[in-house]
Amino acid sequence: MKKNLIALIVISLFLVSCAVFPEKYGIPLEGAEREKTVAQSDQIANEMLMSINTGDYDMFSRRFNQETRVHLPRKYFLEKRDRILGKLGKYKSYKLKGVFSHGETTPAVYIAQFEKGKMTLLIILEQTGEGYVVGGVEMTSGKTTF
Repeated sequence: MKKNLIALIVISLFLVSCAVFPEKYGIPLEGAEREKTVAQSDQIANEMLMSINTGDYDMFSRRFNQETRVHLPRKYFLEKRDRILGKLGKYKSYKLKGVFSHGETTPAVYIAQFEKGKMTLLIILEQTGEGYVVGGVEMTSGKTTF
């Protein structure tokens, strides 16, 4: 429990620092490393965003690590989804803003277009032997954090 709390605090501090200081996402990835990362992060982002339309928590959380799954359970996802749909409508498309190297993590930042506005999706990726898993998520639109 203490380990989960520490992980949540570290991720929360990172997400807050990224929101307040956008240049703090890290060092932009380039070349082959960027392309390899984007191939995986695009798939993860698309699944997460499509799941907002469908309400499919299993798709939304499919690539979560255990800590993220604990801190973003189905009930929390459904509440977030209702708020997003109420404010922005259905998800339409996304555009990659950038992927970065930030210590042990790889932040991927997307701008998602919805029927009534845009949302920034920050996905904190963690490298495993089998590819990336999601170690944190932040979704914002203007001053609203979902």
